[in-house]
Amino acid sequence: MIKAIGRMASTLFAFFRTFLAAMESKFSNLFERAVTHDRLPADIRGGAHRDLVEKGKVTFVLRAPYKPVVSLVGDFNQWDTRRHPMQTDGAGTWWITVPDPGRTRYGYYVLVDNDTHAWIGDPYAREVQWSQDAPWGVLPGRMAPFAWRDRRWRTPPLRDLVIYELCVRDFAGAWHGGHPHYGNFERLTRQLPHLTKLGVNCVELMPIQAFPGDSSWGYNPVFYHAIANAYGGPEDFKRFVDTCHRAGMAVIVDVAFNHAWGQHPYYNIYPPLFGPKGEWWTRWNPFFHHTPSSINMWGGVDWDHFSPETTRYFQDIVRYWLAEYHIDGFRFDWVGGVDYDSNEPARPSFDPYHGIAAICWAARQAKPDCILIGEFWQLEGTHGEKSAAKLVQETEMDAVWNGYFHHTLDDVLNHRWEWEKQDIYRGRRLSRPGLRQRHAGDQLLVQPR
Repeated sequence: MIKAIGRMASTLFAFFRTFLAAMESKFSNLFERAVTHDRLPADIRGGAHRDLVEKGKVTFVLRAPYKPVVSLVGDFNQWDTRRHPMQTDGAGTWWITVPDPGRTRYGYYVLVDNDTHAWIGDPYAREVQWSQDAPWGVLPGRMAPFAWRDRRWRTPPLRDLVIYELCVRDFAGAWHGGHPHYGNFERLTRQLPHLTKLGVNCVELMPIQAFPGDSSWGYNPVFYHAIANAYGGPEDFKRFVDTCHRAGMAVIVDVAFNHAWGQHPYYNIYPPLFGPKGEWWTRWNPFFHHTPSSINMWGGVDWDHFSPETTRYFQDIVRYWLAEYHIDGFRFDWVGGVDYDSNEPARPSFDPYHGIAAICWAARQAKPDCILIGEFWQLEGTHGEKSAAKLVQETEMDAVWNGYFHHTLDDVLNHRWEWEKQDIYRGRRLSRPGLRQRHAGDQLLVQPR
């Protein structure tokens, strides 16, 4: 009996070995057939590009290193994975050129490994539609270019800025009938005269890049080229920026580059980093990495900004926002996490070719006068010499956001302070009549008489 069971098990294992070998050979053959000597006319890593290869056609591009099979899917081909198999240069970039389908949803079918596949949206999608199956990219229909009227606009020097930070959802939102009505760019644009009267000449928007759901501060991004649907579309944001510039107001966008939420396409085309109980699994992903909880206490999955794949992706992102939307700069969230190298966490300086330095360099090359502000904290396990001052000294970063300012201001206004008396007013006593206060929505501005 035992011998019979052993022979059966041996036969079964032999079958599986033969099956897996055949599957591996099949996938290898599929990959070899997909490899082409042709090349794209430009160094492009993603997105949908009209008239790139041929007029009247659209070229779809996906960066998917180490994947054996990728297909373009969408409403225009009934999501059939066999209709539009993509070709590759053999080095990780996949593309296909098809007749222009007009406005349509699209995405990609990617073979993850021998056992699994993934249906994903475009990491470079400029518009996104969320569904129960997956968030899909949206190719907009052909339209005339936006008529910018800010040709004479020049970004003011950092020293001249009076910055007002706001969340579009809250600042331009309201409560009606006991329910929140979230703000959007159209309503925010109508409120700009209020900010102008305050003396503000720069608006800093909390993250507006596409996140899941309708309500968020924006620090859970998924699609970095797309605007959160709750706030409007690309044309709405362009009108907002254009109106700001014509009113003498700069626009800075807050960006969360440390981590992404798990729906990001680049996370889903590789085996997961974590098990069901949060345990670390083997890393096969060239874009994300494991980090201690002291580096990421926010959730999501951490980008590995010391991987060339990730570096290039985020350089493309900042270039895109500066060129497409005419914004004046960025405020980078959690820079210590962005610049965390899991292979060398105790590095005492900033690597010019990776991390935040490479991102800032790309932004400066795209717009020499752009404003770059970082939120930097000394993180556990990193080198003590890696400071905010060194960040400004060694990279293109202009300044560091002062996270203690609002706490200090609160203490001053409520007389919960002692040492500040000497440091701020050189021994003069600060009394309540000596302040004029102006409430500006969710901000409190203080002017010494």
